[in-house]
Amino acid sequence: MPEESLAPGSAAPPRRSPAATVGVWLMALALCVISVGVVVAPLAITLAHAASSASSKQESAPPPPNWPTDAITPWALLGNTLAWSIGIACLATVLAAPAAWVIRARGWRSAPIILVPLLLPTYLTYASLNLARAPGTMLGDWIERSAQAGYKELPIIAGKVLALLGLGLWAWPIAALVMAAAWRSIDQGMLDVLRMEQAGLGRRAAVMCRLLAPGALPAMALVAMIMLGSAVPLHLAQVRTYALEVWFLLTLKPGNAQAWVTAWPVIAVALCASVVLTRRLCEERRDEIGHASAGRVRSSVTVASAAIWACATILPLGLYARSLVSWRSVALFLRLAEEPLESSGVVAAAVGGIAGMIVCGAWIGLSQTDPRVRALVQFSIGAFLLGGLMPGVLVGTAVRTAFDAWPALRSLADSPFTLGIGHLARFGCVAVLAGCFLAANEPREQRGMRQVDGATGVHGWLGACLRADWAVVVGTGVACACLSLHEIEAAVILQPPGTPSLAQLLLGYLHFAKTQEMSAAAVVLVSGGVIVAVAAAVIARNAQSVRRGTARAPE
Repeated sequence: MPEESLAPGSAAPPRRSPAATVGVWLMALALCVISVGVVVAPLAITLAHAASSASSKQESAPPPPNWPTDAITPWALLGNTLAWSIGIACLATVLAAPAAWVIRARGWRSAPIILVPLLLPTYLTYASLNLARAPGTMLGDWIERSAQAGYKELPIIAGKVLALLGLGLWAWPIAALVMAAAWRSIDQGMLDVLRMEQAGLGRRAAVMCRLLAPGALPAMALVAMIMLGSAVPLHLAQVRTYALEVWFLLTLKPGNAQAWVTAWPVIAVALCASVVLTRRLCEERRDEIGHASAGRVRSSVTVASAAIWACATILPLGLYARSLVSWRSVALFLRLAEEPLESSGVVAAAVGGIAGMIVCGAWIGLSQTDPRVRALVQFSIGAFLLGGLMPGVLVGTAVRTAFDAWPALRSLADSPFTLGIGHLARFGCVAVLAGCFLAANEPREQRGMRQVDGATGVHGWLGACLRADWAVVVGTGVACACLSLHEIEAAVILQPPGTPSLAQLLLGYLHFAKTQEMSAAAVVLVSGGVIVAVAAAVIARNAQSVRRGTARAPE
């Protein structure tokens, strides 16, 4: 970004010290090394291995148990995957609209509460909705009677509908954040004029659609791309997707190069999407974001937002609590999960800490005017986005293959270190997205004063920027730690043998229908997520007041 022009006769901005320049370059290089080490190098090594092995004849793996054996072409499988991804994205976008409008009107203080569903496993809401159709419930009995009357496909259809609804209720906060960031640039005066205009309902609706589309369409696209790699809820509902097909190939025959050949459409979509998103996120239109007059929000929109949030958090919590025979199951779960919680917690804490550093690196890099620094940071952002958009099993396999390919690293292949690398490859995208948001949301006046004072190095950034928005950095680290705690797709490939994992423990409860254990675990996880979100909201509110009085800090 070009530096702010100075008025004639004014003093030229002080030069940045060599130490400040070195600090910024070291930060950019460190971020680049991390992105290459956890995403680019593992993918490059694995793709090279798959390319060299693709010409060799490989035995086809037998179909998994209870999996449809009818033939399906790759294009039909791709169409089925896209249809489910787009369907989930449309549902999530519709559910996110009220919350996005609330954030637009009230600012980002409410974002931590809205993000609670993302801190929970993707399959938790789906499993809770399944309790509503359990034997003995009104819905379950109706489905059973209908199946006995000849509608034999109804239980399968019900499971797929619940998978669609469960993933939509998990993913809508992502769409809400994207739409809120775009909608905050809509001028409130334009909305007031539109409200008072005498035009018909159709005319006003068309104008509103044009205003809202720049936020809704990117939100829908982002959720759809994320859903391309989501496998667990769709796996439980027996939906055939590319991510699930690849998972089966890798599970039945580890190191199978055919899985990478099969997954080429998903890889191509993830690569193209990461390039487009990186360019979009790093565009230098930062003064347009988040500074428009937002006005007030109607009470009906607030109520709708709260109802949707309750369906994604309170409803699952109530269903799980209702299914508990005794509250002693919660204490029993805590005793049984002590070791898995400890081992998974150590990895999650490390992932969260490094994610906080990645946020700072992306934030500082995008705040610079040196095009070479920005180019390094943009490359790192694209790499992390690629890792986040690819199916988790492919990311886990790539990390495992890269460690096995280097004799010096082979001893670490079965250690928690490898698992942490896989989780960083998957969730580093959350950290760089937060860094992009923070860089884009820096007030124009503060940025201009930093440039005039020469406070553009790491030290100046620490005093002028981090002091005001440290809560976002900490919150992003906590969010990445929670995602790491529940991650299962890469963990099935990278989890060290004999080391228990919280995610594998929960997935075992689901597979073996251990309802009491699953309900107790869900009560603990949902309650913990709500408590963390409430604490983050309070911290964010206090930090916002600090930001208003933050003075600039010279280099």
